[in-house]
Amino acid sequence: TATPQLPYGKLKPKQSLGQNYLKDPNTVAKIVRAFHEDATARGERQGKPLESIVELGPGAGALTDRLVEMYGTQVLQCIELDPRSVE
Repeated sequence: TATPQLPYGKLKPKQSLGQNYLKDPNTVAKIVRAFHEDATARGERQGKPLESIVELGPGAGALTDRLVEMYGTQVLQCIELDPRSVE
């Protein structure tokens, strides 16, 4: 899956919100893989499906798209504080 891209020059990251927009699909894949391993392979969660995932600041949706592919829309909630990203 291609990593979503923001229109050039339209949305610059706000330092006050600690924003960084993911562009590299390999980085996205590494983050999602690490999340999955951490969330499902340890302790009492081991081997059980996730019931809820909250993504803070989804931006253009690079992680969101991959999380939806893996877990579906029923467990994923996204919270975005920057109204520019919601338009």
